Amino acid sequence: MSDLKDDVKVEHPQKNLNEVSSDHTDDTNNATKEDVKTDSKGDNSTEDQGNSDLAINPETLEKLTLGFLSHCLPDLQRAKGSLTEILNSQNILHETAQNENSKFKINEDVEQTMAKVKLYHAKLLYLKREMNNLGEKSFKLKKRGIKLQQQKIKEELQKQEQEEKEKMREEMLTAKIAKKRSSSQSEKS
Repeated sequence: MSDLKDDVKVEHPQKNLNEVSSDHTDDTNNATKEDVKTDSKGDNSTEDQGNSDLAINPETLEKLTLGFLSHCLPDLQRAKGSLTEILNSQNILHETAQNENSKFKINEDVEQTMAKVKLYHAKLLYLKREMNNLGEKSFKLKKRGIKLQQQKIKEELQKQEQEEKEKMREEMLTAKIAKKRSSSQSEKS
């Protein structure tokens, strides 16, 4: 359709379209009366019109073609220009839509990433609570260990004191017994 003008061979290039259209109107009336002949008997009955063959003069055919082209070509060229403009607009819209789709795809990726961030944040909070609980437990265990160590040291000191007291007591008891024996032995001698 865009190559319609190129496909049509005009034998009269010196004529412009206005001359062709004026020739067309003058010659069309004459051509239709003179150049159209029927092969039938010459009468235009309804029975013969469906089957009749028309013989058209080549000069008239050329004039009719040029007239038709001069009449339709400007509209076709305007339509071609409109179609070109529409196609350009459509391409621009298509590219814009693709860009917007890519933005939405990026947004989907961001949403997926944010969902992962929320999940990892929840895991992080859980680990933080566990770490705090373990820290508290270890602090309590250290405190208890220190108390147990102090208690053990205290018990050992008490044991040592007890042992020292017992040693002193035994020494006193053995010393009294030994004094009594030595004093009783020195009296005998």
